[in-house]
Amino acid sequence: MIFVFIRRGLPCLLLCALPLAGTAAAEPMFGGAADAANRVFTGIGRAIESILGRGLDIGATRDRDSAATRIIEERVPVASGGVVSLDHGFGSVHVRSWDQQVTQYRVEVSVAAESREAAARIAESVRVEHTARRDSLRVRTVLPDLGAEESPPVLSVDIELTVPRDATLTLRQLFGDVEIGGLGGRVAVDAAYGAVTLRDIAGPVELRARGDQPVTISGLARGGVFRLDGVAATFDGIDGETRISSFGGALEVEALGVEAALDVFAEGGPVRIAFGADADPDLAATVRFGELVSDWPETIPVGDLTMLRHERPEARQRATVDAVFGDVAIVRGSARATAEETTPGTGEGMSVFRETTTRTEPISPDMRLVIEANAGGVRIEGVDAPELTITEERTVWAAAAVAAPRALEDLRVSVGRDGPELIVTSLAPDPAAFPALRRRTDLFVQCPRTLPLRVTARDGVSAVSSMAASMEVRQQAGRIEIADVTGDILIENAKGGVSVLRCSGAVEVAVAGGDVVLRENTGIAAVTCSDGRVLVDGPGGALSARVTNGEVRILALDGLRGDLEAVAEGGNISLALPESPDADLSVAAIGGVVQSAIPLTGSVSKDRQEFHVLLKEGRHRVRLEARNGDVRID
Repeated sequence: MIFVFIRRGLPCLLLCALPLAGTAAAEPMFGGAADAANRVFTGIGRAIESILGRGLDIGATRDRDSAATRIIEERVPVASGGVVSLDHGFGSVHVRSWDQQVTQYRVEVSVAAESREAAARIAESVRVEHTARRDSLRVRTVLPDLGAEESPPVLSVDIELTVPRDATLTLRQLFGDVEIGGLGGRVAVDAAYGAVTLRDIAGPVELRARGDQPVTISGLARGGVFRLDGVAATFDGIDGETRISSFGGALEVEALGVEAALDVFAEGGPVRIAFGADADPDLAATVRFGELVSDWPETIPVGDLTMLRHERPEARQRATVDAVFGDVAIVRGSARATAEETTPGTGEGMSVFRETTTRTEPISPDMRLVIEANAGGVRIEGVDAPELTITEERTVWAAAAVAAPRALEDLRVSVGRDGPELIVTSLAPDPAAFPALRRRTDLFVQCPRTLPLRVTARDGVSAVSSMAASMEVRQQAGRIEIADVTGDILIENAKGGVSVLRCSGAVEVAVAGGDVVLRENTGIAAVTCSDGRVLVDGPGGALSARVTNGEVRILALDGLRGDLEAVAEGGNISLALPESPDADLSVAAIGGVVQSAIPLTGSVSKDRQEFHVLLKEGRHRVRLEARNGDVRID
């Protein structure tokens, strides 16, 4: 059994956290890079011993007479808009850009060993390999096997990389700081156990960071997707759509741009979001087992749940927050100026202990997978593999380490079979057994992508990606995220939000107390929602949306691909169409008004406005009806 105290510095991470890295790395962020990342982490224990030395005290130094330094430099042409990839470890990475269509790298190898000759020999054995094509360059540092050395050397490999300003950059970094600034293209980073600094990035960013070192993000023009495990992160000056998932670390966000759309999920750490002094954004926040402090007063406590709904449909700034086991502060002004005054402490005096295990189960072609997540979140990924892989991450928040082993043992996962069904269940712990502790079990499942799926969950995040079969996902509270699924999808969430991205099957969604986002889907969709909003970006087929005490926003700028019906009770409807839609359009507002950039004909009475127009051949039927709300067509 392995325990990890995650609130410690790098030396403890090297000695304690590394045995867990193999399973922590199982969840991919950059698609095909997952297999390579798994291979890297599988050999971490051997790598630490062979590269950093057996029993090495981090920060140890040797006499200068036994040290050696080697410089490796190279310049490689890369066409405009090309891709530059770097696979690196055990040293710092600094990336900057210039206006030349050339990539330059400078590597400094520093070795301290038992003698100058040994240090020079080890330095010469470090290799930098690159594979160049006209529009791409891949660079990889290759370190020697130092297991045969009698005395462990101290080795670091630092690299300075200069890339064309419009290049796409992908980086995988292990044990070392990362600093990237001034790039104009897309940036994708997978970093473990080192500080990460990103500044002034014009393109979208994808970042996965793990460890106990800080992450600092500033100056993002197009937002991005961020997964943060155990790190303290600061975001400053970001615009565009930004999704942040933070696990076990503190998160601060401030200086949001005027077009910022922020989506935050946080677990086990405090969150603080600061808007400008005069900002009036569209806000939605849900906090479970934590405290919510806000400069906006529309908060509603319901048992262990606190909700904030500050609805401003016309606002250009938007933010949604979903937090579990952590306190949230949403304020006007600086996120840091009054942190001690207004940010309540989260689990003061508590430490975090984790145990991770992995198992595999055989699967037959006619089988159905059932996941029952009663004690935490679940993430399911479809893969091309004949068996099922289950990674269980058990987490305990405890004031004393002596209480952690028994509490972790009480978190159990069962795997059983009932006819054609394989049932995986995370069992809810008995709260009376350890009343002073917080505990949860999160599941990460990789399964054959053609396996039919049924998920029931209590709270947290339920995420499914890359599946090619039908599925059902039902949840009591929290968030459901579905992406890149080709089968039909049925979703129910009793208290929380839903997002469905890039799916091609039929989608049926029913939620309460949360927002629904459908984006880049190609199948038909039917949505019912209460006390939340529905956003449909690019409907790819027929769409039906019915909302109570909420609003409907539909962006169909690429055209209609099916009939469309939207009804809002106690809320507004907005529809964006292309310049020349092919539609039979009917609009009604009862207790509200209709505003349209398209000329309409109809009638207006005291409490009802009703209009109709036939555009082109009226190929697609469009019906919009708002009751005690307005309709806007652009």
